Amino acid sequence: MAESEIKAGSESDVTSPSEQGLDFDEETLKGIAEVFNDEGSKGCDKRDYSYAVYFYTEGIKVNCKDKDLMAELYSNRAHAHLFLGNYSDSLRDAKDATDIRPLLVKAMVTGAKASLKMNMSEKVIAWCERGLEIDKENQTLLELRELALTCAEKENTALGNTVIDNKSFQKSKSQQGLHSSAFKEDGMDSYDLAIKALKRGDFRAARDYFELEFKQTKKNKEMDRDYKACLNLGSAYGSLGQFQKAIEFQKPQIINPKNCSEKCDN
Repeated sequence: MAESEIKAGSESDVTSPSEQGLDFDEETLKGIAEVFNDEGSKGCDKRDYSYAVYFYTEGIKVNCKDKDLMAELYSNRAHAHLFLGNYSDSLRDAKDATDIRPLLVKAMVTGAKASLKMNMSEKVIAWCERGLEIDKENQTLLELRELALTCAEKENTALGNTVIDNKSFQKSKSQQGLHSSAFKEDGMDSYDLAIKALKRGDFRAARDYFELEFKQTKKNKEMDRDYKACLNLGSAYGSLGQFQKAIEFQKPQIINPKNCSEKCDN
């Protein structure tokens, strides 16, 4: 198909009716925005996504007060950006759409797809979980979540991720008579809080809690927990993309489990 003459240039190049000095009532502004939205959708139907982005942007610039329509425009533009390979723009528009309409599942699907294209597995999972709370049988979200979980597992395996299962760890602590961390919050110790943070995709919080766990095990000279805490902390750094720090904590354990405290004290 011949490429459209209309290009998806800078969104700031589009001038809204109000910026042109035109005075329209709200009903007229909504009508104008709807025309632009329909025109953008025609572009998507023809797979002319640059054309679509241009007209969706025109509609957004109208800045009408109809929240449903504005959310639709942002969601539609996110969809068009996705097909153009503008993944950051797509992700931003999906967020804007759901900020306006928190229950707009199709924007969440687009956000998940854009995140997957950017290799952001934790964001894919977060988008999917959010959407599935609204539409628990949404097949696209279920498949995207499964794919993201598989990708995350592969990434963690590549990093030597050995975050241990919470139940097995608690059982191990009980069997060996190990003490819980001194740090407590809402009745949970630092390890439990770290696992909770991991499950919700908050890797910074997980790192901080694993850091507390690691310091406590060193202080108490609990070698078994020290070994596991060291690996978990390295895993948390890896999830944050801080691979050098991840290696510093995990490599000594892989070579010699007794080296962790010595390495981390240097």
